[in-house]
Amino acid sequence: MVQPSDTAVYYCSVATSESGKGSRLNVTILIQSPSVERVTEGQTAWLQCTVRNAAVSHTDVHWYRELPGKDRERVLTQDTGNNIHRSPGFTERFQPSRHTSNNSFILTITMVQPSYTAVYYCSVWGDISGNGTQLKVTTPLSDPVLMQYPTVSKVPEGQAVDLQCAMYNASVTDTDVHWHYQRAGYHTEWLISQFVNGTITKSRDSHHRFQPSRNVGSNSYILTIVNVTLNDTAVYRCSVWSYIHGAGTQLSVTGVNVPVVVQSPSVERVTEGQTARLQCTVRNAKVPGTFVKWDRKLPGKVREGVLLDEPSNSIIRSPGFTERFQSSRDTSNNSFILTITMVQPSDTAVYYCSVWGDISGNGTQLNVTILIQSPSVERVTEGQTARLQCTVRNAAVSHTDVHWYREILGKDRERVLTQDTGNNIHRSPGFTERFQSSRDTSNNSFILTITMVQPSDTAVYYCSVWGDISGNGTQLNVTTPLSDPVLMQYPTVSKVPEGQAVDLQCAMYNASVIDTDVHWHYQRAGYHTEWLISQFVNGTITKSRHSHHRFQPSRNVGSNSYILTIVNVTLSDTAVYRCSVWSYIHGAGTQLNVTGVNVPVLIQSPSVERVTEGQTARLQCTVRNAAVSHTDVHWYRELPGKDRERVLTQDTGNNIIWGSGFTERFQPSRHTSNNSFILTITMVQPSDTAVYYCSVWGDISGNGTQLNVTSKSSLHNNILKSSSLVTVWEVSM
Repeated sequence: MVQPSDTAVYYCSVATSESGKGSRLNVTILIQSPSVERVTEGQTAWLQCTVRNAAVSHTDVHWYRELPGKDRERVLTQDTGNNIHRSPGFTERFQPSRHTSNNSFILTITMVQPSYTAVYYCSVWGDISGNGTQLKVTTPLSDPVLMQYPTVSKVPEGQAVDLQCAMYNASVTDTDVHWHYQRAGYHTEWLISQFVNGTITKSRDSHHRFQPSRNVGSNSYILTIVNVTLNDTAVYRCSVWSYIHGAGTQLSVTGVNVPVVVQSPSVERVTEGQTARLQCTVRNAKVPGTFVKWDRKLPGKVREGVLLDEPSNSIIRSPGFTERFQSSRDTSNNSFILTITMVQPSDTAVYYCSVWGDISGNGTQLNVTILIQSPSVERVTEGQTARLQCTVRNAAVSHTDVHWYREILGKDRERVLTQDTGNNIHRSPGFTERFQSSRDTSNNSFILTITMVQPSDTAVYYCSVWGDISGNGTQLNVTTPLSDPVLMQYPTVSKVPEGQAVDLQCAMYNASVIDTDVHWHYQRAGYHTEWLISQFVNGTITKSRHSHHRFQPSRNVGSNSYILTIVNVTLSDTAVYRCSVWSYIHGAGTQLNVTGVNVPVLIQSPSVERVTEGQTARLQCTVRNAAVSHTDVHWYRELPGKDRERVLTQDTGNNIIWGSGFTERFQPSRHTSNNSFILTITMVQPSDTAVYYCSVWGDISGNGTQLNVTSKSSLHNNILKSSSLVTVWEVSM
């Protein structure tokens, strides 16, 4: 019964002065951890075997597994030369390694399956084995669940409280537990951990008042906090295995004569450039002798400090906050005031005052509301329908009344109608049901629709909310049919050698180019029309993400024309280009043909790629007559019976733009060694079955690769069928 303490050098001696040289007895110990490893199907398991009294670098290791009710079987052997010898049936998903830093052997199992549930043993020198690790592979539905209660606990200062976390689908005795806490407006922080061997580890912010324990009877973890303080107010969460968390318990510690902070108003609405004044009234404390801290919480972000106002009236601002943010005290009503001058849209946030460090007000939502009307000029032919849009920022259209006004040239502004939050419409005298108001919650806009427009409807129309916040106005011009603008494009066809420049011209009749926004679109052969670039009357230019600095729009006032200049043209610029104004008036288009030498050739391989669900597919596109490092690549897929859709684009800067609905499972890369583009699809699914095409220069495509994804269920059925055939054959023999 040798023990680790027997490790020593042993000597023999006889009744003389002579002794033997001695024999070194090493009791080698293998310690496996964890004792139980729970992993969800499809994830990776990592089993460790730490060695004492022997060096892992000088020792062969054997890994075994013992399935329930079966004999122990060898998985693999890794010799001292790091050669791996796997037993039949074990694939490269089973990988051994050595960590000399902590003298351990590691067995890594990727893409685990329920059939891998077993006890795994490490062994050295044939007969020395570890204590074993129980690997349990669970399906997502059988993953442990943590239920915390109470959900809210209100405790007087100085008392004790137990926060309970009940475990389902696993035992608390087999699992480490970690407790975290989150104070209002701050990040979650680790507090304390209790491991299965009873060891407790605490964060530096933890206190001896915090004690974790286990209740085996109720299969629960307990966090006991004694002598609670106001500072313990927070949400406490338990977690196991790093990714399974409880919903949390809100602990609220109450005190006697604690300050109460009341903020008003609850919502403050101002327009850009105005001044906001936020008030924080204090009870049970005097503002002259109290520090006040102002914080703000931007949408989707954690609370950040704005400024600290000391009792001496010294103001310490956080970085990035200027003197636009001013703090003051009003002793007449015992209040703190935060004044923000020249407010900006970026000031929209919830602002909190706090005293005594952790006593905060209920917050004031500051909304810097902006109304953006579009278009700035709307031209409509008599008898048609006009649609005027008013987009709202920092307020919900569903919660706000809207008022529409119009201003006819030389007359005062008059109200057209009001639409309240109940969608009741109140029209002013003289305005009929031709004037309809609606809300579009998808883009948070108000819409004024005028049907059967008449020349007398020509005016500037304004939207307004909350009485004094108005949009910039839309000029509605109602024209007669004969005076509608006409766009004439020329040349109708332009053939340009690669590398040169070209001007595409769009002449305007019955209107002036200086009064009208222009939009350019393009359409490549076999594809839909796409927007390219727009130039507005104020000179602003907006480009699509596919546009390039080589494309420049301009106006020629002398010829009353719009010009689209394309410099250093490439083969991918070959397309039909159209100009348009007022959304419904279009030019006939110019066909641009770019000619060149040595056009790229794309060769895709393999022609058919077959993979099993959950594996990785790798599609290759080899390029001739062009360097992959200097060329954007587009990948498309064509599902059976559907149109071709874009998967992603990778530009020469290696920026990746995914098409709608495609995730990071789809990854492009370049291999300059063989001048190829690669599309890698991880964790393939049966729905990925399609033909995939690579494309460069817009209209040069490969021959396509048919990707066939075999589902696990069908693969399993095929295996069963094959097994049945083998069984029948064996019986017949």
